[in-house]
This record gives sequence, structure tokens and C-alpha cells, in this order.
Amino acid sequence: MYPEYQKVKQFFSTAEDLLKTNCTMADIYEFATSKDHKRNKAVTVLNEKGKPVSYNYAKYKMRTTETAAKLATVLSDAKKDSVVGLKVKNSPEWLHIFWSILMNGYRPLLIDAKLPKENTENLLKQSNAVAIITNEISTYSVQTINVDNLENAKQHLLFTPTWADHLLFCSSGTTGNIKLMVYNGNNICNQIAAAISMPEETKDIMNKDEINILAFVPFHHIFGFVAVFLWYTFFGKNIVFLKDMSTSEIQKTCQNCDVTHIYSVPLFWDAIAQGFLRKVALAGQDKLELVTKMIDYNTGKITAKEAGLASTRIAAKSVQKMVLGHHVKYCISGGGGVSSETLRIINGLGYPLYNGYGMTEIGVTSVELAMDVETRLKGRIGKPFHGVEYK
Repeated sequence: MYPEYQKVKQFFSTAEDLLKTNCTMADIYEFATSKDHKRNKAVTVLNEKGKPVSYNYAKYKMRTTETAAKLATVLSDAKKDSVVGLKVKNSPEWLHIFWSILMNGYRPLLIDAKLPKENTENLLKQSNAVAIITNEISTYSVQTINVDNLENAKQHLLFTPTWADHLLFCSSGTTGNIKLMVYNGNNICNQIAAAISMPEETKDIMNKDEINILAFVPFHHIFGFVAVFLWYTFFGKNIVFLKDMSTSEIQKTCQNCDVTHIYSVPLFWDAIAQGFLRKVALAGQDKLELVTKMIDYNTGKITAKEAGLASTRIAAKSVQKMVLGHHVKYCISGGGGVSSETLRIINGLGYPLYNGYGMTEIGVTSVELAMDVETRLKGRIGKPFHGVEYK
């Protein structure tokens, strides 16, 4: 057992406490915005000067309440328990609007912000949605609420939360029949409870230290929703948002915001690995030799003595500055198989990259948690989480 085990295990007792409640979406929100978290950083973005700007969970809660009171005014004629589409890219606004829809007694339908209008219309029709909240200019066949207009709306003076307890994920919304996956609070609480067994294998995925997780995977996707938004909000951690998806913006955000956790799809990790190799090829023979030794050392191929300078923290920082910075402690690839070469390169750079598994229909159900690099390089998806069985 590793030295920090008891400390990490105690931290995960919060998930056990959640299972003692009514296991509703409201319960999750109350834990996330509890007094224990109010001073914790909740959201970070880069300003125009490239400097990180953050606010804590006390302000997070205040902004959510304000947004919910405004939404109560805007949706005053909509029948409670109806479906309301949420078509907004990952952003602080997404967080507050998501909770606000539930707090007003509506069921959020999570829609890809890049989905074409025709497909979106089909989703709204087949889900019987009464409204959609979006940052698009487009107007839909149901009540269309622009994010900016919602921001400028008046707050309902007598607003009181009347929580709904369901949310909907969906297929791509082509012109044919769509597939809707409906989760209730109990389902979602058990997604959080999946973390209960994690301390037995790792101290890095979640702990009491400062964690800054990059909001790269879209929240309408089960991977981004559960593994990034849900888990790390529940435990009072900081979510870092991107202005855009360009490689330069990702690197700048990771480095300037001290990003510690990055979860993404194989395509992202392939691009990072290949982009890095191209940079090294242009940097000269000395740099190439250093990187080759570093990768071999970090993947257990050679000893520290054989690696020499390449095994030192100074060398690691120098190389990681070319990629995602030196604060990254934990990475997960999900949504498909990740290649052995990408696993070798990313882990070889000193970024622990693990493989995971999930489905929109069942949630995130396993991640390889073993901390030794030899296991990580096998690309396995790990054991089923607490409360999950595989057949």
C-alpha cells in the first residue's frame, strides 16, 4: 500500500456519503457547492492577455442561482418536467445553464454545439423539447433562448428551485429515428460512486491536492460529462476552459493555467505525439538523442544511469515545455482504442496516459488505474469500477 493511501481513501468517503442521500441531481449539486468547497477554485479561463482568471465555488453557486432565476422568467410558460435542449460549447456558461435547467424543473437534453441545424431540429422534435438554449444566431421551431439574452434577462424575484431529476444524452440526430439515453439522479450518483474503489490502486486520479482539469472533451458526450465535469465538480476541483481548440491555444492554456489532468480521445493524443515528434526532428540531433533517451527511461527500457541527463527533472521540464507544460500529472484516453506508439510517446514524455472505457448507454465504467508504466503501455481498460460488472 502506498504511503498516501489512508489520506486519499478518506477523501473518497464523500462519494460514500452521497449514496446515503436520496441520490438526486440536487444532492450532487449540494455536495459540489458545499461550504467545504466554497473557497476552492471552480473555473479558470485565460483573459485577453493570456493570464488565468478564476472564480471559486461560492461564486459558482451564486452565478448558478442568478442564472436559474433568469431562466425562470424566460421559461415562465413552459410546462415543468419538459425537455429543454442545451446546445452550448464547453464554457463556464454551460455549467451554470445546465444546473439552472434542472433547478427550474426541466430535463436538459445535451446537444453537440457543432450539430447542424437540421439535425438539431430533429432532436428537438423527437425528444418533445419545449425550448433550446444556445449561443447560435439560429432560431428553432421551439422557444429559442440565446445565451446572451438569458444573461441580460431579469431575475424572477420569487424564484425557488423545483429540481428535475433526469437528463438526456442523444445520438447524432440524423433525419431518421434518434436514440435517447435518459439518466436519473440515482444513475448519475452511482457514476460518482464508481470512484470509491479507486484509492486502492492510485493516488493521482483524484486527491486533496490542487487539481486543474482541462475541459477538452465536450460535455454533451458521456466521457466529458462524467469524467471531467461531473467527477471533478463533485469533488470541488477546478475546470479549465479553452478559448478554441487550436494546438497553440491548448498548449498555452495548459502551461499558463497549470493544468494537471487532461482527458481526451485517441485522436487528440495521436496529434500531440506526432506534433511533438515533428518539432523534435527540426530541433537537431542533440535534442533528438535527449528525447529518445527520455522516452526509453520513462517507459522502463533503460536505467537512470544509462539515460544520464535525460532522466533528470530539469531535462523533463525542458522537453515538456514544448508540449503541455510540466504540471500534467494524469491523463486518460477514451472513446476508442489508443495506439501503442502514442502510449509510448506520451508516457515517455512523463505524462502518465491511461486507457478507459465507457458507452453513452451505461456511462464510464472502467479506467486502467495501475500506476506502473508497463501496465499503462498495454492499453488495457482496467477493472470495472465499484458497482459495475462486465460479461
